[in-house]
Amino acid sequence: MSSLRTTRTALTHAILTTIHPSIAYNTHFPFPVPLPSELHLLIRTHLRVHIARALLDSLHASLSTSLSTLCDDCKSYYAHVFGPHVADWPVIRAGRGCRCTAIGLPSHPLSCKTDRVDTTCLEQDLPPRPPVGDKEPPAYFLAHVKHILATYASMDPSFPYADRPIASNADLDALVSRVLSTFGWTAIPTTSHRNWEFDNDAVIVASSAGDIPAITLDALRIHLDLPIHDDILAHSPLHPTKATYFPPFPPPTTIVARYSFNPLSTSLASVLLLLTVASPLAFAFALHVFAQ
Repeated sequence: MSSLRTTRTALTHAILTTIHPSIAYNTHFPFPVPLPSELHLLIRTHLRVHIARALLDSLHASLSTSLSTLCDDCKSYYAHVFGPHVADWPVIRAGRGCRCTAIGLPSHPLSCKTDRVDTTCLEQDLPPRPPVGDKEPPAYFLAHVKHILATYASMDPSFPYADRPIASNADLDALVSRVLSTFGWTAIPTTSHRNWEFDNDAVIVASSAGDIPAITLDALRIHLDLPIHDDILAHSPLHPTKATYFPPFPPPTTIVARYSFNPLSTSLASVLLLLTVASPLAFAFALHVFAQ
């Protein structure tokens, strides 16, 4: 049986590109004069590339928003324990945010602004999940897809996927399956027994259900343009797996100010240290004087 193999992320972005109101299936551009089919296809390809890059930029912004909900101490801790790759942090996957104030630790005020765009905090889009269930997509990925669908709905009041719930992997699979079913195809995840990862495989095969006959595999390749998304995801520095955080090394004064005791105990410790060093020297000097 003919099939297409790709990654879950590339397939999701290909679907989001396909249903974009500007290039939706059977949508005709309102050009003042008819264009040759070749030129029409070239314009559509450039639009797909632009949308694919915008989707990855939106995904990176969603990750940045999730990271901005952590204070500096939290980020330093997770970088030390789980490594510098932000996408590997359980707190980022779960979208829980900073909890320092909840346990009585001082924390910097959280900001909903990122270095790239001004967006709504992740916690306002989705309820936080516990740091378990790695078979589910990261919370910021779900928020990213939900944000894209809302953006499309604002562009086209008749957008057919405006009310799709996006809160779990099952919701994502349902969205992908619904769009592919319009072409007579369906997607089968090949790694359902493993954790959800960006590079997990998915195979697109002809659907055995429904009344819509499957279009040819070549036609499906044209509609999805999967190589575009595979190439952009593989080479762009905005890919979530390439996002890193390295905590800055604090100056010595900051370390002393944070971990020192009260001034009285600090002064007493200094005096004891001085006496410990000075007493043997004074005793040795006295012995030398009496010996003469």
